Amino acid sequence: MFTAVIKGLYPAMVQESGGEKVTVTGFGFTGASRVFFRNHHYPKRPEHDVQDYTVDDDWHITLTTPKTPDRGPYDVYVVVDNQESTTPLVETTASDGDSMRNTGTGGITRVTVPSAANQIHVGATPGRGGIGHEYWNVDWSQEPDVVSFDR
Repeated sequence: MFTAVIKGLYPAMVQESGGEKVTVTGFGFTGASRVFFRNHHYPKRPEHDVQDYTVDDDWHITLTTPKTPDRGPYDVYVVVDNQESTTPLVETTASDGDSMRNTGTGGITRVTVPSAANQIHVGATPGRGGIGHEYWNVDWSQEPDVVSFDR
């Protein structure tokens, strides 16, 4: 059975008060029955269903962010045919725990892990302190990896 794949979120930084439009990109979204946020660091906390979303086509979903009780990273999931979406796998390095640099491993090994393509960062709501949109001048028309943050 085919599983939907999330390849990106735009914008990937929102306020905890909710109500912001976000575009989800990927594939396999046709027939989505649920979209939700799950706290990245505390996955056992309650999930936050997205009440307002539109499957624009098989590759795009437009959603309105739900109100969340906590700041920080959340993972976004799309449910199609009772299966949660996945993200592309990426290669990275990790400590192999033995620090045996003289064996040629350099103390690291290559591993394949899910990417953070489905991760959205929830910041502060204006008036509640912390870092939120009221503190940053963000030009979202730029590519996400070259966005400059000016105070």
